[in-house]
Amino acid sequence: MNLEYIEPYMCNEHDEADLSAYFDFVEEHCSETRVTGWHKHHVAPRAVFPELEHDEDNWCWLTLEDHIEAHRLLAEAVPECLAYRHARPTDVLSGT
Repeated sequence: MNLEYIEPYMCNEHDEADLSAYFDFVEEHCSETRVTGWHKHHVAPRAVFPELEHDEDNWCWLTLEDHIEAHRLLAEAVPECLAYRHARPTDVLSGT
């Protein structure tokens, strides 16, 4: 995960949003090494940034609880983005 690379993508897309709580949470809780039972998290979500889906700089590993919280923080920061408010629970639960 490389927030210096990913953050500008998201901030350019959502220039009015305060994404600092989301980025702080991701930086604090993500592991760059796969941990058994943890979930792959796309920092810049695939629904809005499909070009970054396979970019290793855009993903990390989170516990299930942290994965859900990361999506909640993102939806809170950008409430007008339906893709963030309606994150597919199956994605979060399956770890995709």
